[in-house]
Amino acid sequence: MSVSTHSIELGEFECLIIQDQAATMPLTDLVANAEPEQLEQVSLKLGLSGEGIAVGYNCLLVRTGKQNVLVDAGFGQSVEGREGALLQGLESAGLGAEQIDRVVITHADRDHIGGILDPQRAFVFPNAGYVLWQRAWDFWQYEYDLQDWPQEMVAFVRRTMSRMEHRLQLVEAEEEFLPGMRILPAVGHRHDHVVVEISSGDKRLLHLADAVIHPLFIAEPDWASTYDSVPEQALAAKERLLDQAASEDALLFGAHFPFPGLGSVKRDKKGWKWLPATVGGGIDDLSESVRLDES
Repeated sequence: MSVSTHSIELGEFECLIIQDQAATMPLTDLVANAEPEQLEQVSLKLGLSGEGIAVGYNCLLVRTGKQNVLVDAGFGQSVEGREGALLQGLESAGLGAEQIDRVVITHADRDHIGGILDPQRAFVFPNAGYVLWQRAWDFWQYEYDLQDWPQEMVAFVRRTMSRMEHRLQLVEAEEEFLPGMRILPAVGHRHDHVVVEISSGDKRLLHLADAVIHPLFIAEPDWASTYDSVPEQALAAKERLLDQAASEDALLFGAHFPFPGLGSVKRDKKGWKWLPATVGGGIDDLSESVRLDES
């Protein structure tokens, strides 16, 4: 099975992006609040196809030198026909599932936590602990206004959470749960959604998770995704995060950006401009320290 990986150095950390899956979807299915004429104009401007826009399902591994930390666990084998390639990507880097020390959860959508348990409900990463925002745990345990949510999804999340409970490290917002790593609340896409800030030396990366679904939503700052639970909050979170990234010259990683999902932003007259990292590009000038491996 072919699996794509993308490696970078972030200060003293080594990071590996693994393409768990890839898909295309109609642009009209992705954008919630744009007129067809707007979609067509922007598609032409950005060289996108209105028939099928590339969407990634990417996971991030951080090797700190002391721990192997995985941010989200991909699809796993939990959905028929949607098996992910995360484990194969780890193997290509010489890592077995038993060598993962921590799994940080950005939110509880199936494509982010489906790989925590196998179909027999055994832990895929048998030696890992799990890092979760305290508010996310409280939401799934104690919220009672989930009647409008797909009940199969609610049941799946609660089953997974209950299985993980004795391995959970519940953390507060902006708490450094490992040296150089902390979570930042970014509610809007989901009520339990966070992003992960990763710092080493003078280098910084923001793992956006689903706070920005596609670079299209950077180019068009007022557009909201059809997948956002609370669009107004999602737009506010996006603005805050992109302003932070532009101010700090941080590297950005988008879980659903076209692979490898890396780049940076700068402000322009409309809001921000996305500067994708290119194969052979790096953190300082997008021109060194990155490689693309396929195996």
